[in-house]
Amino acid sequence: MLHIINKLQALTNCLPYILPGDAIVLIEDSVYAAVSKIELNPKEYSIFALKNDLVIRGITDKILSDIKVITYEEFVELTLRFYPSQTW
Repeated sequence: MLHIINKLQALTNCLPYILPGDAIVLIEDSVYAAVSKIELNPKEYSIFALKNDLVIRGITDKILSDIKVITYEEFVELTLRFYPSQTW
């Protein structure tokens, strides 16, 4: 499953429902998690952050190493690869 997260609180709410093999895409304000101490487990699931949202917020150089920065095109590819998707 692809979990699309748009706010930090939504990320906190969805973490108990993430299963091994799932993926998380951080968009909008949730990209702040890419530089925060929120407990993510990239060994269990993949974590991506939308590049444009990182750039807009000025946090492109502080990204945690386990988070892959993606473009809009790669985001679309993820929606095809991980089915279904859930927006939080």
